[in-house]
Amino acid sequence: MANSTQLAEFTVSKDRLIQALACVSNIADKAVVRAIVHPKDVILGVAFSNMLSEGASDHELYADYVIVEEEMISAKFLVKSEDWPIFYISCAEQFIDSVATLQPRDSEFLKVAFYSEEEKPDMLKSEVLILGEHNSAVGSILRHPSSREGSTTLEADETQSILYR
Repeated sequence: MANSTQLAEFTVSKDRLIQALACVSNIADKAVVRAIVHPKDVILGVAFSNMLSEGASDHELYADYVIVEEEMISAKFLVKSEDWPIFYISCAEQFIDSVATLQPRDSEFLKVAFYSEEEKPDMLKSEVLILGEHNSAVGSILRHPSSREGSTTLEADETQSILYR
């Protein structure tokens, strides 16, 4: 992680993390992690998002799984919402199985850290590190184009009052 930027670090229940990965894994083996942003530009959590579009038809499938700051312990979002890059996490079956085998800290929690690195002008590296008890860890490193095909944030509004502080 030579020139990596840490985007976020938080502790979350093992069950919530596995549920998030499993929810979006039914559509594809990787998901975009978007920042959930309060209208006052405060990051309130993350959304694991996936979409599958059938090219020839008008058929679209999507899955979003939100984990809000209230469900996290010691959440730190280390970049501003407007600087949140496109960030991918694996949700392949093997990755989810590996996360499931981690012994959680304090009976139920895993520590999660997101890192992003620009490897070339048009390529990014998304790296997530998930830590359990006894220095056990599972990671996901995905290299992908830096172009933004969709939004990297999810806006919170008055109808999503659970997302407000």
